[in-house]
Amino acid sequence: MGQSLSSSKKQLSQQEVSKLFGIKCSKQLSGIELWSLKDTFTKLAETEGDITYWKQDTFVKVLGIPDSATGMSDLLFKSASFLASFPFIWSLSPAPLTLENLIKVIVLSQGRYHTFLKRDYDMVKLIFLSFSTVENEPQTANSNENPQSPGEAAADEDDLVVFDPANSEAWDDLNAIRNFDNLTPLSWFISGVDFLNLVTFLLAIASLRNQTQLVELLPNFEPNNYDKFKQAALSLIRAIDIEIKKEEDLQTKKVGYAEFKIMFDQLFPHLFDPLGELYGLLLFSKSINNNKPELDDKSLTEHKISGLFENEHETKLVNPATLAQLSVMFGPEQVYGRLKKLYVGSSAGFSMRSFETKVFKWNAPSFLLVSGHLLNPSRTHVTGRERAFEEHIPGIKRLKNDISKGSTVTFGLYLNEPWKASSKHSFGNSESVLFQLEPVLDKFTPNKLLDTNYAYFSRMQPGGIGAGSPPPQLRPGNKASRGGFSLGNVSLTLDESLEYGVFRHLGLGGSYKASLSRGHVEWEDRFEIKEVEVWGCGRQEDLEEQKKRWEWEEREAALRAKVNIDTMKEDRALLEMAGLVGNHGNGGSV
Repeated sequence: MGQSLSSSKKQLSQQEVSKLFGIKCSKQLSGIELWSLKDTFTKLAETEGDITYWKQDTFVKVLGIPDSATGMSDLLFKSASFLASFPFIWSLSPAPLTLENLIKVIVLSQGRYHTFLKRDYDMVKLIFLSFSTVENEPQTANSNENPQSPGEAAADEDDLVVFDPANSEAWDDLNAIRNFDNLTPLSWFISGVDFLNLVTFLLAIASLRNQTQLVELLPNFEPNNYDKFKQAALSLIRAIDIEIKKEEDLQTKKVGYAEFKIMFDQLFPHLFDPLGELYGLLLFSKSINNNKPELDDKSLTEHKISGLFENEHETKLVNPATLAQLSVMFGPEQVYGRLKKLYVGSSAGFSMRSFETKVFKWNAPSFLLVSGHLLNPSRTHVTGRERAFEEHIPGIKRLKNDISKGSTVTFGLYLNEPWKASSKHSFGNSESVLFQLEPVLDKFTPNKLLDTNYAYFSRMQPGGIGAGSPPPQLRPGNKASRGGFSLGNVSLTLDESLEYGVFRHLGLGGSYKASLSRGHVEWEDRFEIKEVEVWGCGRQEDLEEQKKRWEWEEREAALRAKVNIDTMKEDRALLEMAGLVGNHGNGGSV
């Protein structure tokens, strides 16, 4: 080629380099993982020519993908075949699912490549492309439209690559990895229908963890339950395109990487986490799974604090679909096995006192969720409570053609510190997050440079609960402004009766930043509250500390009760001696 190579550099075909990458990936798995995968693979593989591989039906069956997961068999096989071709994702894709290629799929999707890809490789882009379709880009011999058979050599196999297997940084420097094999991401997209199917499925398996089989999540795929995940997926998609009103609008929609990546980074950075867990199921062979129940029990005790999270049933606002939404926004480790129900308004009572009694003893992070029906601005009948709410917080403007008009809205607040009551001061810190779950998934991050009115809880009239505004102040002598509310540009406010709420979004400024997807739009959602819930959460050490605190309080309460009983006995004995109580006929001497 007119140039000399160093002693360790070699001219290798793309297929040879791809095989070397598979070997490199295999070293990231443990011995038992490799044995398990090989055991499962060998039993189900088919051979064509000199290649042993899995067909799509086999791959999908091993993963346990339910038939009700519309479109996912094709999408997952497409994604895996794309990842299997790495690092030559354009030249060699789609690749057959051989044993070494399956290893690549697992290592890449689980992020176990950091020991040999030292740069901050954009795995999000790779995963997105694996589900995408190309448009306006030249086709290759291995394009999805003309896939090669498993035993067929690649048309470009004779294209040689200068590669140094002995160099620990060789993979980082490989052009096919650095430039995505000369692929143009802007030419790739996921159709709206496929994207809805993909997001719905990822939400449905968001709770998937090691030692968990997909069969244990089958209730999520029952029609009624799966529809809830689909509605949650639509909320997420509206963050990308607010014009999506209903599922039918996705028929002509194409989701490009650029618009997806912006929202992924800000709103749902954990969306692809379940994919690695799903492909990780391939590492558990049935041959060594006879003791799975015992393993499951141990796994559960590792992720739960005994006696703290048991018997937590779903509520109106917290169900598998909303947990999945919280998981993709805040991370699965913050949600699954870490939530403790503290307050549910419909059962404990919609009052500030009940809220305080149930919530204020929790000394770890928490989620506040509130849901309600939007008030009709043209309504004629207005109750006294509603009239008072309107007087305290007069409306400003609403978003025209609001997607949520006449429907249900659900907002939330994440607090990283315990709740506090004050009529003068706010609480919270720069880790607080205001967010929306329905009908649009949205996140309003703290503005660390301006106000610090992250949250308030005020008992004093006109009190209530709020985020993004200072506590309301009483203004005597002026009935029209007696509310004293000074709402922030981006704020959530619940009145003291927990009957009405308002979410205001008036642009930049304030304690919370404007919406990333709707930042240019001003609107106000005024709603009648139907449910308020607070759920405790936190790190493992936070929850263990909380459990210890509760146990201490229980011991102290029992001790006080015993002391009171003993004191009462002593007091009664003295009174009996004085003849003041009991069956004595006469009183004591004076």
